[in-house]
Amino acid sequence: MKNNGQRHFSTTSDDDSYSPEGNFYAIGLNYKKADVETRGHFSISENAQIAILKQAKQDGISSLCVISTCNRTELYGFAQ
Repeated sequence: MKNNGQRHFSTTSDDDSYSPEGNFYAIGLNYKKADVETRGHFSISENAQIAILKQAKQDGISSLCVISTCNRTELYGFAQ
């Protein structure tokens, strides 16, 4: 897991040259679409990110990126 202060960036891929297969999916919310209280409900802690990534691997998701900052929470991934 890469951690830059309060910004959390996590991915299921251990290899930077990994080339995912399948369909691309994206879901998220940000300060433009949700107030601070709503964003707080969707904030993903570092421990939760690790759990999400482990579960994603078990569920066959080939690649997943989790981004959680004070202004946004986003998940990007590839799956069959």
